Amino acid sequence: MTLGVNLDRRKFVTVTLAGGAMVTVGMAFLGSRYWQSMVPPSGDRNPYRAWQGPAGETQQDVRLWALSYALLAPNPHNLQPWKIHAGDDNTLTLRHDARWLLPETDPFARQLTIGHGAFLELLRMAAAERGYALKVKLFPEGQEEDYAKAGAVVAQVAFTPGQPEKDPLFAQVLNRRTDRDPYDMAKPVSAVEMATVLGKANPPVTMGMSLAGQPQHEALTNLAREAYRVELSVPRIWKESVDVMQVGEREISLRPYGIALRGNMIALGKTFGALTHEEMLPVGSSANKIGLEKGSAAITASPAFGWITTRGNTRAQQILAGSVYVRQHLQATALGMTMQPLSQALQEFPEMAEVRAAMNVATATPAGATLQMFYRLGHPMVQVPPAPRRPLASLMV
Repeated sequence: MTLGVNLDRRKFVTVTLAGGAMVTVGMAFLGSRYWQSMVPPSGDRNPYRAWQGPAGETQQDVRLWALSYALLAPNPHNLQPWKIHAGDDNTLTLRHDARWLLPETDPFARQLTIGHGAFLELLRMAAAERGYALKVKLFPEGQEEDYAKAGAVVAQVAFTPGQPEKDPLFAQVLNRRTDRDPYDMAKPVSAVEMATVLGKANPPVTMGMSLAGQPQHEALTNLAREAYRVELSVPRIWKESVDVMQVGEREISLRPYGIALRGNMIALGKTFGALTHEEMLPVGSSANKIGLEKGSAAITASPAFGWITTRGNTRAQQILAGSVYVRQHLQATALGMTMQPLSQALQEFPEMAEVRAAMNVATATPAGATLQMFYRLGHPMVQVPPAPRRPLASLMV
């Protein structure tokens, strides 16, 4: 079954059923299921509440206040894999919640570790706003490959009162968005803007950029599109994404994590049963084809690409890459631009090996170094909503 809007969008929808029959349905007869798929709930059940800033009850404990900003960090598939224990001595312990893993696309938890780095960077920035510096001890129990599966400690954090310098990028934390739509190709990213986003390189991290019109940019566009095609064409890889898709605002409010599918047509598809997980799952399904089409179109409409490389691939370097990335994203937001990670080409599953090797060549990544992040950058065509977030209480032990 496919869906299309016809006549007055406020009153009618034309539904194309299997077999080609066309039925025009009055919106008044769609019932509550449609509207539940369109409108997020209010109050504490609003999955976007976190983007309004800390709630009143978090004001007294600086750790909870800072965590209210840290949980807005970008992270793979929006799984929010943070498990936090607040000690009695102004400390926090951050663990990887072993329930949230991506064994197919992120078998070594490299991307998830980068997400922890972004989390810790926002935590540091928020603490500084309240006059606290952080003392962070990374991986006190070791950095073994399977630490994420074991749910081991990522970091022990102590809040120390003082006079740390406030970070001007903190003002953009609530405004940052991951924009998966096409960017404005009529408004190119200048070399100065790109350099401002990249910031200064500090070993063991280096950065690179490519602007539209450069030969390298065309090569990177083709590789990013091919990587997207590979990810959506391998059944077990596609399934990993489908498993964490939340379709419509009602599902998003019940499970405010994963890949949020929103909008008028999404709500109609949900209402008429065309966007169930079972319907989406086969490679070649309508959802799979539409996803590939939309993703490829967005990649094509990318005025600039940027990337982050580390000298090696230790867990600490992955944490550092996450810190650098979220700062770059905040800087882009401050400049009125938007970003989206294109992690597909860097994933470590076997079918992506050829594309990943080509990406290393295209970005001149030296032997022994690791391409940790690759992203698109540009000026937005429309303003996109934020990603849903679980409430802070659900992340606390």
